[in-house]
Amino acid sequence: MPDSKIAGSKLKKLRLQSQLSLREFARRIEYSPSYVSHIEKGEKRGSVDFFAKCAEVLGISAGDFFEENKIYVPNELKEAGVEWIQLFNEMKHKGITTEQVLEWIEEYRKNGK
Repeated sequence: MPDSKIAGSKLKKLRLQSQLSLREFARRIEYSPSYVSHIEKGEKRGSVDFFAKCAEVLGISAGDFFEENKIYVPNELKEAGVEWIQLFNEMKHKGITTEQVLEWIEEYRKNGK
């Protein structure tokens, strides 16, 4: 079983990157904010159902919480065919959101520019 603190810290990191408050995230996955907080701190172990719901809201695979040194690319970007993970990470660090990238991809597809 993977370290619950590692999975919890990854959950918190991904939640914050998605700009979701603890309360809003908990509402979306239908768990209490207190329970989510305990998981993020590694004080409790989340169930398969818990991580599946988290992954769905965050747009990732549930297994991503347990893989070390993994670069997270939201499913939307994977489906759009973006393979430049390094570029994605640089954009993420500059505060460019997934939604902005998807808009740019769609505009590029429409205009060919």
